[in-house]
Amino acid sequence: MPEALAVRLARMAYTVPGQNLTIPLDRVPTRPHSGVLLAGIR
Repeated sequence: MPEALAVRLARMAYTVPGQNLTIPLDRVPTRPHSGVLLAGIR
């Protein structure tokens, strides 16, 4: 089952819109301010 999912995810089409990917180093756990956004997922 995991192999089938990996194949589908590898073929997935998407775009990454402009976003704020700065990472605050004073917060744990840290992540980009806007998260990671995907658009046009098909």
